[in-house]
Formats: sequence, C-alpha cells, structure tokens
Amino acid sequence: MVTSAATLGFDLGGQSLRAASVSADGVVLADACVASGPGLTPAGLAAAVRELADRLASDPGAASLRTPVGIGVPGVIGADGRLAGSPNLPELEGMNVAVELAAALGREVRVDNDANCQALAEGWVGAAAGRTDFLYVGLGSGVGSG
Repeated sequence: MVTSAATLGFDLGGQSLRAASVSADGVVLADACVASGPGLTPAGLAAAVRELADRLASDPGAASLRTPVGIGVPGVIGADGRLAGSPNLPELEGMNVAVELAAALGREVRVDNDANCQALAEGWVGAAAGRTDFLYVGLGSGVGSG
C-alpha cells in the first residue's frame, strides 16, 4: 500500500475543477471535485483550488504533500504561465495561473494546457505508457489534443 503522495494535480474544465493526490508511481490516493464554469473569476479559481487542496490534505495518504502542484487549464498558456485565451473560461484570460495559485497555496504551481497534461498522464501510467509516440484527444466541454 502506498502511504505518501508525490504530488497534487488539478484539472480545470468548463464544468468542474477536479483534484487528486497521486503517489510517485501514479496511484490516485484521494480525489475531489467542485463545480466551475462560465463566470469563474481568478479569485474564485484560487478559492476553489485552496478548498480542494485543504480537503485532500485531510486524507491520511495525502497529509505529507509538499511538492509543487500541477494544473491543467483549457486554453493557450504562455511561457510565463499566463492564460492567453480560453474558449470555456473567458473570465480567466490574462490570469497568471501559476503565480496566483502559488500565492493561494503557498507552494510552487506548474501550469499547462489540460490536454497536454492528460497526454502526459497517459504516457506515464495510462494507455500510452511505454510508448514514445502517441496522440491524445480529449473530449469534454471542448475538444483538445496533446
């Protein structure tokens, strides 16, 4: 049984914000979800991320989380972590997701396009594990690929 989490990951979608604490070998130790969607502001996103992080920190397997967290966001992410455009969450455009969520959580936050994050996960422990070349196509509130 895995007893400590390697990281905390978030997936922001057009309808919900999901979070999971994940062990170093890719096992989901705990997960939680809250509604998101149109009208979500930067302050609202920071509050929702903090709420989910607090909820997951109370899980015995996630109590030792100290590593940077990751978040996948639908849209174009600049090299500086700023959301340059998002068809599902236009109120967040211009938000420096990495900086603002790091301030909310008190630790480093890494941000990328949600489909890229999902592709990385598939390549790590999913259907594409061990493959060097593959395409991930995600269908949700929109369509993305990584």
